[in-house]
Amino acid sequence: MDSSLNTKVETLRRCAMGFFAFLGFVMWVILMVLIFKKAGYSGMQIILLFIPFVNVIAFIWFALTEWPIEKELKSLKSKLTATS
Repeated sequence: MDSSLNTKVETLRRCAMGFFAFLGFVMWVILMVLIFKKAGYSGMQIILLFIPFVNVIAFIWFALTEWPIEKELKSLKSKLTATS
């Protein structure tokens, strides 16, 4: 009986760990979509982060390129200085 109880406890522990891992993954996806949208990109670009090796290139590209929100800010600043 003791081994049966240990097996049930182990199964429950694994299910709980899987559930929390899945919950963490979903939270990570939601946060990454929000970051992409805040930067001015489509939230669908998060798909790039699930492709091996492409995810590293996408991360580098995301970090080093000028974001659309930055381009818009530069444009608005130049219009503001032109009208002053």
